[in-house]
Amino acid sequence: MKVNIFFNYANEKRKSMDNYGSFISQGLNKFSKNYKVKNYKPKLNFPLNKYFNLIWRLRISRYILYPIKVFFLSRCDLTYVVDHQYGHLVNFIDSKFKVITIHDLIPIILHKYLKNNNTLIKYSLSKLNKFDLIIAASSHTKKDLLKYYNIDKKNIKVLHYVPEKIFNKKKINKTKFCNKFNLPIHKKKILVFDHIFYKNFEFSVKIFEEILKNNNDIVLIKIGNSYNKPINPVLKKKIFQMKFLNKKDYSMIFKISDLLLFPSIYEGYGIPCVEAMKSGLPIVASNNSSLKEILPKKFLFNLKDSKKISSHILKLLNNKKFNIDNRKISFEHSKKFNEKIFFKKLDRYFQKIFKKKNSIKTF
Repeated sequence: MKVNIFFNYANEKRKSMDNYGSFISQGLNKFSKNYKVKNYKPKLNFPLNKYFNLIWRLRISRYILYPIKVFFLSRCDLTYVVDHQYGHLVNFIDSKFKVITIHDLIPIILHKYLKNNNTLIKYSLSKLNKFDLIIAASSHTKKDLLKYYNIDKKNIKVLHYVPEKIFNKKKINKTKFCNKFNLPIHKKKILVFDHIFYKNFEFSVKIFEEILKNNNDIVLIKIGNSYNKPINPVLKKKIFQMKFLNKKDYSMIFKISDLLLFPSIYEGYGIPCVEAMKSGLPIVASNNSSLKEILPKKFLFNLKDSKKISSHILKLLNNKKFNIDNRKISFEHSKKFNEKIFFKKLDRYFQKIFKKKNSIKTF
């Protein structure tokens, strides 16, 4: 079976989408010999560069040039669009069956907080009914899809993405890693994310300030840099910004940290949380959206109760046994995210689409 997988532009710097596309491509090849996979990764070879900035070059490439390239591709059996923001490609695809993954509906649900106009993304999402199968990143995302779009729920299947095996409990040389990135070796470390506004870094700062009143021997390790409000200079010295991490170094951040603080206001899935669990890292997260679906109840907190959150974090940092117990809970829960099960289900869904259950071997 010939399968074409359509990636997004690397210039968009949406690594999670590239990782997901590679996961699908490698998984289909790994667990079955029935699929002949071809990856399409568009390159930004844009004419008249001097007349357009990067944002406009990407928009024109995404909505005009990429569709034209797709239109002239030879026919295949199945097409897989890995990024929901490229749903408009369905109008130009020549294949028997079409599949897309919806990771979240943030451009729709949180549109009033977004600086950029989401008209083009709305256009892409308006084409979802033309796909034969929609993979939702979580049951919560499926619920959002049914709320905002008139889609037959039978065409939506939920599959939880599984991070690479590089996220694990294997021990590393923490001293060597900390020295490489000028991180304090012996201080307790709280990992937070700040690559986009809804990760709620402002709340993390607030909690961090409260914790420091009781334990000053703590630092914050921050991935991403979207927060632009002023921070107390004394506090800022205890926040370490991580930049330009490759996959290996990124996975090691989870191994040298003592917990993940994840107070996101909305998630379609929550990949960092699954990566943390695979690494056996305790998590303190907001009790909302898909996080209620993917995390143990013990890891979920109401963001209005900051005192309870601060107290819990201090216990995780100061009580070694409590931290170890939570690490065990985290890792055990991560076992529900299984790569082989993911592709068994995906294969079953493909079989149902083709209505040839007896002609396609199972994994």
